[in-house]
Amino acid sequence: MDWNSIFGYFLLVYGVICFYVAFTKPEWVWKTGKVRWFVKNLGEKGTVILLVVFGSAALIAGLLILF
Repeated sequence: MDWNSIFGYFLLVYGVICFYVAFTKPEWVWKTGKVRWFVKNLGEKGTVILLVVFGSAALIAGLLILF
């Protein structure tokens, strides 16, 4: 397995984690400093949108690298 494949799979996993955090809002993640800062400055809806955008970008990039 080469480094491009590893990076592609990493991006896929990162994208899935972003979607999981955005839609299920686990308390142990939403109470971390960075997420609280995003919620304070962007609002809860803005934070969810940001996570979905980053998750989508990671999934697309991962798929492009793998195929």
